[in-house]
Parts: sequence; C-alpha cells; structure tokens
Amino acid sequence: MQSAYQVKRGIVEVGQRIYRNGYVVSSDGNISVRVSEDRIWATPSGLCKGMLTEDQIVLCDMDGRKVSGTLKP
Repeated sequence: MQSAYQVKRGIVEVGQRIYRNGYVVSSDGNISVRVSEDRIWATPSGLCKGMLTEDQIVLCDMDGRKVSGTLKP
C-alpha cells in the first residue's frame, strides 16, 4: 500500500504530464485517487494542474467534502 505522500506525489506527477502535453489548460478538470472505501485524494479547485505541490492535494469524503487540507476541493 502506498503512503499518503506517494499518492499525492503521483497526482502531482500526473498533473505535470497532462499539462505539459496539452491535455488540460491551467485549472481544467480534476485528478483524484480513491484510497479507501470513503476517502479520495483530489486536486484543489482553481489551481493549475501543472504547478501543483503535494501539500496542496486535498483529502475528501465520497461526497466531495474536505476531510484534510487547506484548499477547496
């Protein structure tokens, strides 16, 4: 099982790749990883997918409510 940091690092890397290859423009879309029955790590709202850092990734419940993090999911 991956650590929370590893999952968040993976999300950041995917964001960089899809931005670099022109699949998203700035803050388009969402990248998320389901890590348990009721938890998802997700990119925050309104930030460029190609410029994210691990500390900006937000933990949410299955209804999209923030469980952990400082930014809006």
